[in-house]
Amino acid sequence: MMRLFVSIDLPAAARLALDTMVQSLRQHPGGRHVRWANLEQAHLTLKFLGDTPESTVPALERALEAVGGGGTLLTMTLTGVGAFPNRRRPRVIWAGLDAGGTASDLARLHAALEHDLVHLGFEADQRPFSPHITLGRVRQGLRPAEVAQVGGMLANPPPVPSVAFEASSLRLMESDLRPEGPIHCVVCEVPLGAR
Repeated sequence: MMRLFVSIDLPAAARLALDTMVQSLRQHPGGRHVRWANLEQAHLTLKFLGDTPESTVPALERALEAVGGGGTLLTMTLTGVGAFPNRRRPRVIWAGLDAGGTASDLARLHAALEHDLVHLGFEADQRPFSPHITLGRVRQGLRPAEVAQVGGMLANPPPVPSVAFEASSLRLMESDLRPEGPIHCVVCEVPLGAR
């Protein structure tokens, strides 16, 4: 079995901008209550597939080719910082992505991918698609005062540098869970607008 997801990669400039912002968040008292992500692996997850038989990979690659071939290049910009489910009960700290004028293209790309993967037997997402980059996960078992510190950190976060980038491909990724954090490897990559 392979633990798989479909994503759009971030360029070095976007990763550097996120790293600068995270370094600032780490300095806040709430920052010590967060397990910060390895931003060298930062990406936009379009669909988490979970444990998947290796024999399914060729069908997944064909699905990505079908969806990516009909897609267009997407220009996205990093936006503000937030938390899921909210700032009062933060579990995941994220940076948002704005697709600007191509927001409908990103939504259509996600919907087409979701449609094709459901036909391959994967479960449909139960939550609406919310494009974001995971920056960190709040540690479990915090006292209310510690949770409040994380919320305080998010109440006045550092500005997100306005970095625009072009998404030109879809990636099928494998996530290898390790004690020091997950390692992501590219299984296949499909250009957008390949047809």
